[in-house]
Amino acid sequence: MDITARRPGPSVQEVFAGDANPAPLCVRVNVAARMIGLGRTKLYELIATNQLEVVKLGKSTRVTTASLHALVARQRLLRLSPDLQ
Repeated sequence: MDITARRPGPSVQEVFAGDANPAPLCVRVNVAARMIGLGRTKLYELIATNQLEVVKLGKSTRVTTASLHALVARQRLLRLSPDLQ
């Protein structure tokens, strides 16, 4: 068996080529809270009400950055269009 054979798909280097600091897919709860200017308690409330998506990695809880962006976008939309509430 050839140990130099590659797995299908692009390598990590190819995926991040030219991007020295790729945006994280998930962040720790305290980082997520800081990113949107909330406390950890409020962030856990948003998680409990399924307004934020989390990923469990072993004992660690990570908040997806996509769900943080979606939360902010929803709140902006509600502020701009109060009749949607």
